[in-house]
Amino acid sequence: MSFDPNLPVENSLIDAVELRAQFNGLKALMDAIPAVTGAQIDAVNTLPAGEEATVTVAVDGGTLRFTFGIPQGENGGEGAPGEVTAAQLAEAIATRASSVAGVSQLEMTPDAEYNPGQIQELAGKYNELLQALQSEA
Repeated sequence: MSFDPNLPVENSLIDAVELRAQFNGLKALMDAIPAVTGAQIDAVNTLPAGEEATVTVAVDGGTLRFTFGIPQGENGGEGAPGEVTAAQLAEAIATRASSVAGVSQLEMTPDAEYNPGQIQELAGKYNELLQALQSEA
C-alpha cells in the first residue's frame, strides 16, 4: 500500500495494519528523494538592467543543477558598447576581487542524503556573495 493522505479517517479507531502501511508509504516516499552528490551550473543568463537577480535549482539524479540570471549593469555612457581598454579591465578585475575578499569559502562536503541545512547554507553563501558584489555597484 502506498501513502494515502486521507488516512486514517477522522474519528476512526486506530488500525495497526493501516497505520503501518501509512508509515511504510511515507518511508518509501522519503527513500525516493535522491542523494545530492554534486552540483553543476547549467547556465548564467544576462537579464535586463534593473531586474532582480534570479537562481533556480533542480535535482537531477544526485546533482543539483543551477541556473543563474544576473542583471546587466546600467550603461555608463563611456565609449562604444563592448569596448574596454586593458587598463579598465585590469582595474575592474582588481576592484571586483577586493569586493568579494571578505566572502569566505563554503567549507562543506555534501551529505549522501538530502540535507535541508546544507541547501540553506549554500543559499546563504550565494546571498552573501551576491550582496558583496552588489554593494560595490
